[in-house]
Amino acid sequence: VVINALGSNQCLTAIDITGNYMGGAGAKTLAKALQINSKLRSILWDKNATPPQGFHDVAYALEKNFTLRYMPCP
Repeated sequence: VVINALGSNQCLTAIDITGNYMGGAGAKTLAKALQINSKLRSILWDKNATPPQGFHDVAYALEKNFTLRYMPCP
């Protein structure tokens, strides 16, 4: 639910979604949000059981996101 709201949220600049075990579906949703969101500067998302395809989806989204500055690789 929180990740779905990231795309349209224009106030939030940092979020910690560590330990939610959101898997591939969560990574795909995060990727979609990152393509839209222009305010988020920092994301922590370790321990989410992200599969290789999920990392690929997020990496692709980051090609279109120029505002995110801090997102350590889990």
